[in-house]
Amino acid sequence: MKNFGRLFYAAIFFMVASASLSAANTNALIIENAEDLKEFSLVANSFEGSWDYTVSDVPYEYKTGVLLISKKKEEYVVEVKLQYGTIKATDVSLKKNKMNFSVWVEGEKVDVSLTIMEDKLTGKAKASIGEMTLMGKRSEA
Repeated sequence: MKNFGRLFYAAIFFMVASASLSAANTNALIIENAEDLKEFSLVANSFEGSWDYTVSDVPYEYKTGVLLISKKKEEYVVEVKLQYGTIKATDVSLKKNKMNFSVWVEGEKVDVSLTIMEDKLTGKAKASIGEMTLMGKRSEA
């Protein structure tokens, strides 16, 4: 009991100090339950995962699809899943929050540039028909 007062005040001090540090770090992530932690720790601000995307001003069969992005050793692997099949990307590169790659669609090279912000992708796809806007969000499944 003799040191109880010191222990009590030390605990209060550490609680106040950690609360003020959390308040000062506005980018801090607050996890409310273990399920959120499990899901977020796998995908936090990373291109890795499954992405549902849409592209404007293209034929119907290319308007929507899924990007499957994984990392094997030090290299990223990108697969574009369309209604009729899957295309593996080439020339995949990553620099900070920007990813570039190319895919061959019906014998034509399409250069894709993506930017990630949280769980959303924005980007451009360039082909001979012009430049198209690409929007994506992380897949639920």
